[in-house]
Amino acid sequence: MHVPGRRVLYAWMVAYVVFLIHAFIDADGFLLIDYTNLVFHEAGHVLLGFLGIIGGTVGQCLPPAMTLAWFLYRQELTGAAFGLFWLGTNFRYIGWYMSDARTQALPLIGTGEHDWYLLFSAWGILEYDTRIGGAFKVLGYLTMIGAIIWLAARTLSSRSEGMK
Repeated sequence: MHVPGRRVLYAWMVAYVVFLIHAFIDADGFLLIDYTNLVFHEAGHVLLGFLGIIGGTVGQCLPPAMTLAWFLYRQELTGAAFGLFWLGTNFRYIGWYMSDARTQALPLIGTGEHDWYLLFSAWGILEYDTRIGGAFKVLGYLTMIGAIIWLAARTLSSRSEGMK
């Protein structure tokens, strides 16, 4: 697998860590990348309408998952790590949306129907919205941190093998 040089690794690491710090301390929970994720979410409702209301969430996860898969196929570590990190940002965003199911305080676009309110109500688990959403947020952060660790570990182990 093609791995980046140390300078590239350090640049990505700084960018990822700065993003994580910003995401962790951001008060409203909506980040710049979430605008992109939201576009894919809404497109998912249209393009994956056969999946029902969950199509939006699936739609927003497809581009980062496809990015991850493509760069794994091409054996490009930096791109694959980016796809994994991006997928983590989506899990965080989904968790934020899930946690809002009962309160419905988030501003919505489109029909104004809250996807996770409808889903959790239909599944009979609406009262667990904040717990489920919290778990998805944690999954998002763990996925992002995992992408950083994977990128660093593969880069550093590759460099140390090259020195032998």
